[in-house]
Amino acid sequence: EANYTSFGVNLRPGLDYFVNNNWSFEATIGQFGYNSFKPEGGSSTDNFGIGLNLNSITFGVKYSFK
Repeated sequence: EANYTSFGVNLRPGLDYFVNNNWSFEATIGQFGYNSFKPEGGSSTDNFGIGLNLNSITFGVKYSFK
């Protein structure tokens, strides 16, 4: 059995374009983050990441309840 502790925080910057009061189109690109992994009895591995890869662009449609 392997015991470990892991956590991370990641942000994906993007923008929303509202077509009316409730509907919007959204797009995100890249990722900024921090991740940590520590096995029991071992040393932790920490990773900082900044990624602006154009292959990771996402698009979506969102309905906002206002």
